[in-house]
Amino acid sequence: MEELANSLELALVVHDTASLELLERFLIAALGHETEPVRDQAVRLLNVLYDGHSMQRTRALPVKIRTIGNLFLMETTVPDSVDISNVLLRVSAPNPSDLECHHVYVSTYRPWVQGTSRGVCYELPAFPAAGYYDYCFGTVRGGAFVPLPAEEEGTRGRYIVHPDLRREVFHEVFVDLEGATWDHVRGGHIQHRGSFANITKELPTYANAHGITTVYVMGALDRPNFGYGQPLAPIDRSAANRASGGAEAFDELVAAAAAVGVKVMVDATTRLSIQGAHRKYRRLVCHSLDAKGMPHVTLGTDGLEHCWEDSVLLNYRRREAWQLFVDEVEAWAQRGVRGVRIDTAHCTPVVLRANEQELRRLDSDEHMHYSVEELFYGDIVRSFTDEAESFGVFGTRAFRDHAYPNPFFVKLAAHVWRRHPEFMLLAEAYWGREAALIRSALVPYATGLQGSLHAVMGVGVNKDGVLVRQQRASVKCFYDWYELERSQYPQNALLVHGGSHYSPYPLSMFGAGAWSRVDLLFFLPEVPLTYIGELAGLAVDVDVREGVLTPVPGARELPQVRGHYEHRARLRRQYPVLSEGGMILLYARFDGDGWHDRVLSFARFKYNSMAVVAVNLNDVPSVFYVDLKPLRDICDHGCIYKRVDLIDPTTPAVYFSLDELLAERQFVELRPYQSFVWSIAREADTAATRRVLFEHSMQRLMRILDAGTDPHHNLIYSKITAAADRSPEALASAVLELHDQAAPGADLIPSLIQRALHYHALATGGEERVMGALMHAYVHARSLRAQPPGSADASRGAILVAIYERVLQRNIMGPIVFVTPEIGRFSTVGGIGVMVNELTLDLVALGCDVYVISPYYNFNRKGKTGYLANEGMAWERNMVTQMGHESLEVGVHSGEEHGVRYYFIHHFDFFPTPYHAGSPVHQLKSIVLMAKASLELCCQLKLLPAVIVTNDWFTGLVPAYGLRSSAFGSVFSNATFFHIIHNLEKGYEGKIWLDGYDDLGYIHNLARDLIIDPAGHPQLCVNASRCALLSASQWGTVSKSYRHDLMHGMNPSSLRALLLRFPRPFAHLNGIRAAQRRALLHKTAHGHDDAKAMLQTKYFGEANPRVPIFSFVGRISEQKGVHLMLGAFKELYDKFGGRIQMLVGGMANMKDPYAAQCAWNMQALRMQYPNNFWADPNEFFTDGPLVNLGSNFALMPSLFEPSGVVQQEYFVAGTPVIAYRTGGLKDTVFEYNKSSLEGNGLTFEGYHHKDFVQAVSRAVSLFALKPHYLQLRENAEKSVLDTKVVAEAWAKEFARLRKVIWSRDVTSQSILALEEGEATAGSGDGGAKKDA
Repeated sequence: MEELANSLELALVVHDTASLELLERFLIAALGHETEPVRDQAVRLLNVLYDGHSMQRTRALPVKIRTIGNLFLMETTVPDSVDISNVLLRVSAPNPSDLECHHVYVSTYRPWVQGTSRGVCYELPAFPAAGYYDYCFGTVRGGAFVPLPAEEEGTRGRYIVHPDLRREVFHEVFVDLEGATWDHVRGGHIQHRGSFANITKELPTYANAHGITTVYVMGALDRPNFGYGQPLAPIDRSAANRASGGAEAFDELVAAAAAVGVKVMVDATTRLSIQGAHRKYRRLVCHSLDAKGMPHVTLGTDGLEHCWEDSVLLNYRRREAWQLFVDEVEAWAQRGVRGVRIDTAHCTPVVLRANEQELRRLDSDEHMHYSVEELFYGDIVRSFTDEAESFGVFGTRAFRDHAYPNPFFVKLAAHVWRRHPEFMLLAEAYWGREAALIRSALVPYATGLQGSLHAVMGVGVNKDGVLVRQQRASVKCFYDWYELERSQYPQNALLVHGGSHYSPYPLSMFGAGAWSRVDLLFFLPEVPLTYIGELAGLAVDVDVREGVLTPVPGARELPQVRGHYEHRARLRRQYPVLSEGGMILLYARFDGDGWHDRVLSFARFKYNSMAVVAVNLNDVPSVFYVDLKPLRDICDHGCIYKRVDLIDPTTPAVYFSLDELLAERQFVELRPYQSFVWSIAREADTAATRRVLFEHSMQRLMRILDAGTDPHHNLIYSKITAAADRSPEALASAVLELHDQAAPGADLIPSLIQRALHYHALATGGEERVMGALMHAYVHARSLRAQPPGSADASRGAILVAIYERVLQRNIMGPIVFVTPEIGRFSTVGGIGVMVNELTLDLVALGCDVYVISPYYNFNRKGKTGYLANEGMAWERNMVTQMGHESLEVGVHSGEEHGVRYYFIHHFDFFPTPYHAGSPVHQLKSIVLMAKASLELCCQLKLLPAVIVTNDWFTGLVPAYGLRSSAFGSVFSNATFFHIIHNLEKGYEGKIWLDGYDDLGYIHNLARDLIIDPAGHPQLCVNASRCALLSASQWGTVSKSYRHDLMHGMNPSSLRALLLRFPRPFAHLNGIRAAQRRALLHKTAHGHDDAKAMLQTKYFGEANPRVPIFSFVGRISEQKGVHLMLGAFKELYDKFGGRIQMLVGGMANMKDPYAAQCAWNMQALRMQYPNNFWADPNEFFTDGPLVNLGSNFALMPSLFEPSGVVQQEYFVAGTPVIAYRTGGLKDTVFEYNKSSLEGNGLTFEGYHHKDFVQAVSRAVSLFALKPHYLQLRENAEKSVLDTKVVAEAWAKEFARLRKVIWSRDVTSQSILALEEGEATAGSGDGGAKKDA
C-alpha cells in the first residue's frame, strides 16, 4: 500500500489521468478487502485522490463549514522557532477551469501577538463557489514549501463551502399526493395520483404564501409498475417518472419553479427496483446464493437492520457503480435540478462481504467458475450481517476513529460542485452519523433533534415511521443534543430539521403541541423542512409505498395551522438573524437557581442583532424569565438596547442598558405551546433614546421594588445608590439627570429615590449611613437654593429641595395601631399584655406614632368593674358597628400615657372578661365585634394606619375585614396588616366549634374559605388564626426558635402550610424595660441578700441565707409545667435534708381540672412543709419584684414557651433561671459552664421528672460554690434583653414592610426640620432626639 500511495502522489503531481483512474478502480475495490488495514489505507488514499493533494495522507483535515459569500479568514499560531516573515499559506480550492483542483500560495498576512503567543492572520476574498477549500501553513526551505508541524493546532484544515442553504425553506412534495384523490369508502386507497403538472400549479402558492424556496419532489425518479411502484426503488435513477408526466412535464416544472424563484430537488438513491431496472445497471448488480445454491440478485439493504425486498443492491466495489451514481446526479443538475436528497446516506455505500468460497469454486474441469474480474470485484456476496458497521468504509479506523470523510461522497461533491457550484446535497441520517456526513460535504437531517422533540412531546417514531407513545421527557433533551452531540459536529455545521415521508404528520403526533413544533422549525438554526399536507393541518397516516391514506385515532385536523406556518416562515425570511444567525442556549428560570423543564429558550445572533426565543412545550401555562447572562460576550458595554416583540409587533418596544438586559428578570407567562421572539438590537445613543431608556428603567425599577427582587442591575437604581454613596454633589447630579430625563409632570422620581435608597440601606445594612447621606444631600440642596435668585445653582437647588422634601415625606412610616385583647395594667392576664405594653412604650420612645385598641372588659383581672376611671381613661364617644344584621352601639374610652394613645372599646354582652367562654355564636360575635369595631374606630378617628398589628387569635379577623372584605371598601388597602403569633399550640389557635352545618355567615359576612377551617371536618370550625394568616401581609412571633418549631419542628403547627407561604416571617424575643424594672427593684429591697431575707421572713417564717429559694411566678396551667415542680419537691426535700425552699406564686382557675389538681397539691405541700414550701392558688400574687430579686433560682419548666418574659424579669434582678429547652427559653437560658464561666442558668432536655430533679440538684450544688454562684448571677444580669433593643427590631421590620428607611438617629422629620444646615432633631419614624 505504501508503493500505491507513492504512485498516487506522483500521478497527482503530473496529472496522469489514466493512472489515477486505474488507482481509483483498485482502491474502491480494496474497500471490500477482508483485512481492515487494507480498507483503512483505501479510505485514506481515496480521499487523497479526490482532494488532488496529499494533505490528508496521514491524518484527516479538521473541518469547518461555510456557505458561499462567507468571509475566508484564517489564522494560526507560529512556533518561536519559525521566522514569522517566512510563513506562507497554501490553499487548495475548486478550479473554475474544470481541472481537479488548483493551488494558491498567499504571503500577505497580518501578524498578531497575544500574551506569549504570536501568529499570522490571512484574509482572503469571500468564498465564491461551493467546494473544498483546504489549506496548510508552512515555510519555504530550499525553494520548497514545507508545512508547519501538523501537531500544531490550526496549521492545516478544510473549509467545506455549501450553497447558501441557511436562507432556504424546504418543502417535500410526494408527487403522487399533489392533487391526488382518495377512496375513503374502500380503505383510503388512492384513486387518482398527483403529477408534476399539479406541483407546477401549486408553485406560486408555495413561493408567495408559504415562503418555500426549494421544493423537494419525492418520487420523481422513474419507477416500476408503469410508474406506480415504490418511489425509492427506481428503475432509472436519472429519468423522470413517466406516470407523473415524464421528462416533458418535469422540465416544465423546473422551468416554472425557476420563474417564481423556487429551486427543485429530487431523490438520489443507491438502490434499484428489483423489477424492470434499466439495462445500464445489469452488470453492476450484486448476486447472492439462495439456500439451494442458486444465484439471485442481492436485495437492497442498509447492511445492518433492514432488507428491502422490492429493491436490489449494486456492487459498490466497482468504480463504475460509483461513477454512475455521480453521473446520474449530475444529469439531474444539467436539467436544472438544484439538489438531491440522498436516501440512507448514513450507510452508503453498502459493501457486503464477498462469498469467497463460491467465487473460488472450481468447475469439473478444475478451472475457476468465476473470472478473475468477478473474484476481484466480489460479484457474489454473502447475506448482510453488520457490514454497515464493520466492513467497507465503515469498518475502518480512518472513518470510525480518525474522522476521515466518506470518499464516496467526497467524489460526488467534488465532481458535482465543480460544474454546478450551487448544487445542494441533503442526506438522510441515522445511527448518529450526522457528523461523518457533514465532514463528507453533505447536509444531513437532524435526526437527533427530531428525536429530542419527540421525547419532550412523549412520542416515539421508529425508522419506518411507526408512532409509539411514551412518557414525556424534559427540555433537557434539547440541551443535551445541542451541548453534547451537535457541539461535536464541525464548526457552523448545516443540518435540516423537519418531517419527511417516513414521519407521521405533526398534528397526528403532537396534537396542540404542533404549534410549538412549528416555532422550533423556523426559529432554530437548522434549515426547516415541511412535508406535503403538513401546511394544511392534515392529521392522517399516509403509506407512501402502498398509496393508502388512513385516519389517525384521536387526531384532529387543523386547517388554521396554515397561517401559523406562513407567519413563522415570513419572520424567518424577514429577519436574517433567524435564518443565518448563530445560536446560544439560554435557560428559562422560575427562580435564581431552578430552571423550567418545559420551556426551551435560546438566542440567535448575527453582528449587532439578536433574537431571544422561548417556546413553552407545556400543556399548561408557564411563568418564567429567560436568563440572558450568557449573551454578555456578544454585547457591547455602555450601549442602549431595544427589545421588540416580533410575534406581536403591537407590543411597545422596551429599552435597556446592558446590565438591565442581561440581569433583570423579565418574567413572562406563555400559554400552552405558545412562544415569544424578542428582537434585541443596539440603538444609537441619542437624546431621544436615552430619555426613553430612563423612562423604561424607572418603570422597571418600580416593578422590581414592588416584587422585592434585587434591583442592583437596574440603571436608575445603580445611578441613585452609587451617587448617594459618593457625595451630596454626586447625588445631586444623578437626581437632576433623572429629573431632566423624566416625562413632564411625572411624580415618580421622589418615590423611586426613596424606595431605591430603602432597598440599598437594607441590602448593605447601612440605614444610618443612607439617612446621613440624604441629610447631607438636603443641606447641599438648600445651600444651592440660597444662591442669588435666577442663577443656575439656585434653580438647581430649588428643584433638588422640592424632590428631597418629597423623598423625606415618603420616608415617614405613619401611625402604628396595635389591636390586642389585653394590655398592660389595664387588662393583662398573660404574656401578650406585658409584651404589647412594653413594646408600644419603647416604640414611642423611638419616635413612632403608636395607638392601642383593646377591649374595656366588664371585669378586670382582679374582678373589679369600672377600672378605667381610676386609670386616667375617659369615655370619648359611642359608635355604631354593624355585625351581620345587627347594629351594635359600642362605647369608646380613651387616654394617653407616655405618648401612647389608648382606645378601649366596650360592649357589655361581648367583652365581659378576657377570653370569655360562651356559646359558639357568642364567641364568634365577640371576635367579629373586636375586629370590625377596631377598624370602624380608625375610620371614626380619620386615622389611616400604616401598620395594623394584631395579636393572637382574638384579633385574627381584623386583617380579613381590612383586606379581604368589602365592609370597609378600600380604606385599608394600603395598610400593612401584621399578625403576631404569641402562642399557636393546641388550644391556642382560637378554634370555635360550631353546631350543625351553618357557618354563621350571616354574622361574619366573610368568605367561607377564609374563616372555616377545612381540617375541622365533619364538624364546622372557625379558626381565627388561620383567617389571620390567609389575610395578613406578614406574620411574626416572639422568638426565632418558636418560629422554627412552628414551621419545621418535630411537631409543627397544623397551620404550617400557611406559615410557609410568607417568605420572611419575623421573630424576635420579648424583653423588659430594664431601667424601669431596676428602679422598681431598688425600691423593693437593697439588693439580693436583703430581698431574700425579706422573702424568707414573709413566706417561710425566718431568714436563712444558707437555704436556696426556688421560685415560680405565673399561671397555674399545664403549659407552665407546674406539676413537675410539685411532683419533685418531696424528693428534693429529702435529698437535701430539708435545706431547700420553693415558692409558687400564681392563681389557679378552679374550673380547669389541671389547675384544680395542682391547687390541691400545693395546699397539701404547704401544710406538710410550712417552712419550705409556699403557695396560695386562691389569691393573685403581687410580690413579683421581691421574688425576682430575692430568689436564688427561678423555675420555668414550661412544656412550651414561645418567648417568655418572666425569665427577663428574673435576669434583670441577677437571678439565674432553670428552664426546659423549648421555644424562646432555648434562645435565652443557657447552661452554666464551670470551665468557661459562661451561661445564665440551667436547662434540661427531656421533659421528665428525673431531668427536672437533676437540673435543680445541679443548681443546689452551684449555690454551694459561692464564686461560681456569684458569677452565674452576674451572667444572668448581663443577659437581660431590654425592650429598647426589641422595639428597634420590631420598628425595623415595620419600616421594611412599609419600605421606609429606619434610622434611630437621623429621621425624615429631623432632616425636614433643618434650617440652613443646622440640624434640629425631631421625632418621627425613627430616632431619639439627637443632633443630626
